[in-house]
Parts: sequence; structure tokens; C-alpha cells
Amino acid sequence: MERKYLIAIVAVVAVVVVAAGVLASGILNPANDPTVIKYTNIAPKDQSAAIRQGTVDGGVSWEPYVSDSVLDGTGHVLLESGDYWPNHPCCVVAFDKEWAAANSETAQRFVKAHIVATEWIQQTLKEPNSENYTKLMEIGAAFSNRNVSVVAEATKHMQMEYNISDESRQYFQNYTQEYMNLGLLKESNLNDNGYSNVSEFVQQYVNTGYMEAAAGIEPVAANAQLTTVRVGFLAGDLHQFARVVAESTEIPGFDGKSIFATYGIQTTSPQPGGYAAGGNVMDAFNLDQIDVGYLGSPPAIMRHLQNGIPTEIVALANTEGSAIVVRAGIDNIADLGGKFIASPGESSIQYLLLRSVAEQNGLTVRMG
Repeated sequence: MERKYLIAIVAVVAVVVVAAGVLASGILNPANDPTVIKYTNIAPKDQSAAIRQGTVDGGVSWEPYVSDSVLDGTGHVLLESGDYWPNHPCCVVAFDKEWAAANSETAQRFVKAHIVATEWIQQTLKEPNSENYTKLMEIGAAFSNRNVSVVAEATKHMQMEYNISDESRQYFQNYTQEYMNLGLLKESNLNDNGYSNVSEFVQQYVNTGYMEAAAGIEPVAANAQLTTVRVGFLAGDLHQFARVVAESTEIPGFDGKSIFATYGIQTTSPQPGGYAAGGNVMDAFNLDQIDVGYLGSPPAIMRHLQNGIPTEIVALANTEGSAIVVRAGIDNIADLGGKFIASPGESSIQYLLLRSVAEQNGLTVRMG
């Protein structure tokens, strides 16, 4: 009995030693595996604090949170999304499809105001010494609750764009296919919503008809009654700068009216401070709380297909403007192996960026 007991103890010790060795090697502990990036879901607004506290080694987020972290010394940019995916669409304008069909002129007027606001921003960013530029920075700082230096830095790394090009459509196809490759979307999600393949889905889900019709839209009469449109958007997200500018009554040349009002629109929101993420905007569509949403294209795509939410993408809000930000000592993509990186969630374009960059560099991404 004593001999068997001793043998049992030796066996247990051996198992523990072997298990410890396996964990140290990274086979069962991906945090120590130099080929694995371990990610955790943290909202962009909280990523800078998480990096400072050492909870994570870095994060992938959007503007102004990227520039915020860089300018306050929390971390440095390891990779700008625009350097990896040039001209990639990020945030979009989405319509409740049934609302837009029943209110086509209002939908066209909304898109017209979005286009005018975007073009005003595009022109203003080319004139950094102008009064308009100063005003734009002030509007952005007030909306994002950041100082003007953060807003100025943020606008250097994103493009304000409304037009949906063939290149944009290809990116939408790539995002959708990647979700299918990951198993987050299935062939049945396409079929259940009436699409036979990814290409057909994008062709139908992206509707540029309202942009085309907006070309003929003129400002309403000075005394015209405004039509209320319920809008959902992300809190503090400078990718959606055009909406903020279109709602401002301080834009020169519009006689103290907002651009939306100039084209007959009065906006309102059930969440005045903005939603935390694109999935929340899609939930608002599903609950019939909003008519229009400004959100990332991946959550718009994923939630439409997963839940059958009747939306459609009608314009871009921006391209590029996301980045991987890391603490000091991480100087290249290979250094991300064995590190903890914060992500906004699997339905975000930032998560897709992290996975794609990892795969291109022989790394894998796993939930921490």
C-alpha cells in the first residue's frame, strides 16, 4: 500500500511538472505563445486607460481614440488602417429600408445634406489657416469631448467620403466573406435573407439610388416645415463628422440654419449622446427607434444578415481612420505575439483589421 501511494504521488507530481512545461511553452497558454495574439473586448473610449493600467498591451480602435492615446503619451501607432487597407470604407449611412421606400424624398434630402456637409469638411480640411478650419476643429472638439489638437491629429488619418465606389463594394464583399470564413456568418444567413452569394448580397444591400437622386435636390423655402428624421450614431466618433457638421447652426453660408434644416430635415435621436457601438445602432433599427444610422459597415452587414434587420447602406461616412495602438517596447507586428490587445468586438472593422494583420504575419488571434 505504501509503495502504491508513493507511486501515485510521483505520478501526480510528474503530471503537474509536464502541465507546467506545456503552459510555459504556450501550447495551452496562448498569452505566452509568440504566435498568438490574445484579445479582449474593450470599448475604444476605455482602451487608453487599459493600456496605461497594464491590463492590455495595446488596442485597435478608431478616431479620436487613436490620436487621444498617442498625444497623451499612452502609446504609439503600430499600424494605420489606411496603410494596410488603402481607401477602405469604415462608417456608413444606413437607412431603414421600409422607411426610406415610404419616404423617398425625405431620404433623398437627408442624403443631400450629408453630401453637402461632407464636401464642406473636405474643402475646409484643405484650408488649415482659415476661419472655417478653426470652426470645424471647435465643432469636433465639442462633439468628441476632446481638445482641438486631438481633432486636428485625428483628421490627418481619416478621409471624409460619401461616395460608394467599386472599390468600396469590393471591400464590403471582403468583410462579408471574412465573417463567413470565421464562421460568424453562414451560407444560410445569406439564403434566409434572399441572397444566393456574397456578391449578390453586396449588390443589393448597397443602394446608391438616393445619392444619385440627391443631385437634383434643392434647399427648401425659408418658411418650409421641416420633416423629423430619427438618427442613431456612435458617441464621440469623428468618423461620423459629417452628421455633426450637418446638424450645426454655425456653418458659414447657411444663414444660421443647419445644413439638415436647409434641406428640410430636423434630426432627433432616442439616444442623444450617441450609442456605444454599431451593434446598438442596429438594435435601435430593429426596435423601430431610428430611421437612419451612422455606424461601421461590418456591424451593419453582420446584423442585417444574422437578424434580418431591414436596412441598406446608402452612402459612406468615411474611409480609413482606425489603427493599432501599442505601449512602448512593441515596435513591429511580430512583437504582438503573446500580447493582449483590446478590440471593440467581433462585429467591428477593427477586429477584422487585427485578424487580417495577424494572419498576414503568421500569427493567430484568440479570445483572452
